[in-house]
Amino acid sequence: MMKKDGTQFYAQLESEIEFDQNGHQCRIIITDITIQKRGEESLRQQFHINKTITDNAASCLFMMDKQGYPTFMNPAAEAVTGYTLDQICAMPLHDSIHHHHPDGRPYPKCNCPIDNAEAEMKGYEDIFIRRDGTFFPVICYIAPLEEKGKDVGCVLEFHDVTEQKKVERELLKHKEQLETLVDERTKALEEKVLKLNKSEKALLYMLEDMKYVSKKLKQRSAELEASNEELNTFSYSVSHDLQAPLRGIDGFSKILITEYADVLDEQGKSHLQRIRKATMKMSHLINDLLSFSRISSYKTRYESLDLSQKVGSIAIELKEASEAGHRVDFIIQEGVVAYGDNKLLNIVLDNLLQNAWKFTAKKPRAKIEFGVTHVNGEEVYFIRDNGVGFDMKYAGKLFGTFQRLHSEKEYMGTGIGLATVRRIINRHGGQVWAEGQEEKGAIFYFKLPGIKKK
Repeated sequence: MMKKDGTQFYAQLESEIEFDQNGHQCRIIITDITIQKRGEESLRQQFHINKTITDNAASCLFMMDKQGYPTFMNPAAEAVTGYTLDQICAMPLHDSIHHHHPDGRPYPKCNCPIDNAEAEMKGYEDIFIRRDGTFFPVICYIAPLEEKGKDVGCVLEFHDVTEQKKVERELLKHKEQLETLVDERTKALEEKVLKLNKSEKALLYMLEDMKYVSKKLKQRSAELEASNEELNTFSYSVSHDLQAPLRGIDGFSKILITEYADVLDEQGKSHLQRIRKATMKMSHLINDLLSFSRISSYKTRYESLDLSQKVGSIAIELKEASEAGHRVDFIIQEGVVAYGDNKLLNIVLDNLLQNAWKFTAKKPRAKIEFGVTHVNGEEVYFIRDNGVGFDMKYAGKLFGTFQRLHSEKEYMGTGIGLATVRRIINRHGGQVWAEGQEEKGAIFYFKLPGIKKK
């Protein structure tokens, strides 16, 4: 209705009919109930809000009267317990979800906290029963309900903690496993410490022994240096003392051949020629041995070297000194560079090329090749020839001193050249080896640390 000032209000109308002298009269009573209506509207709104909160709450909620009968339950409680309010309201809540323990023992109602909630209880743990008879762990919160100062029931809030308990069990299991592992490791460490303590004295003795050995090694090293010095002196003396009589033998043999040729018969001349040849061989052997012995005491000087150029120079010298009819084709890879001692690597290349030249002498069209290739993923140098080759079962003898795989009558040599090559390559920290096949040639490989390219 509307008041005189234009404002609207809720009104309650009551009418009474009274008879007057004219026979009838009507009276209307108007009561303003605006405040009452607004109160009812506020209550409806509050009820809607409360319902929205309880319907969407993750917690399970029950309201019970003084006798423990449920008067309200939210959807979360229905989902967890499997009951609806219509199915559960006819009996005390204890009889539905709390009537016995998981082991089958009865749970007296008189001991039930939710049926005797006269005071607030927070966070106590319990076990509830679903409609299908399965048990699940919960954490409960109980608060009494009062109306006008009187106890009229209680509110029960609980959370299904099945997953939480599962996680706790797993954590406990892992904790126990970890404690067991820690105990085992601790025990093992204690045993190791005990062993270390026992071996500490032995280690001290070992250190003392090492000091003694180190002292002896230094002493031995000094002795070896002195011996090497004496050996070098001896080698020089031997070379000088032997070369002089050899030159005398060769000189007198030559005089006999030239000045007494008319007195000597052919057999005498042959003997003298053999003597001269033997002295020459002896002279070469002494020089080779002297060079071989000096390598161990030689101080290496490392630098970048053009091996291709060195091989080319040696090839020219071999061709110039060769006998007529010994034709050799050299195939030299350009730009092959190494890092090493100039003098020593000259000796290596000279020995290997002399070796290849010698063993291709009987080939009508000889070929010697130098370059770099890959073996097992590493770059190595090689010198290949198509000469007489060798049987691989004798490959281990190639680099030994005085080791020969071919007759001296066929191929001249002292048996020192390849031994010298191996010693020089070893001094450089490298490796040398050979492969061959009889009448199909040989290939000599050598590897040096720090191969460099232009």
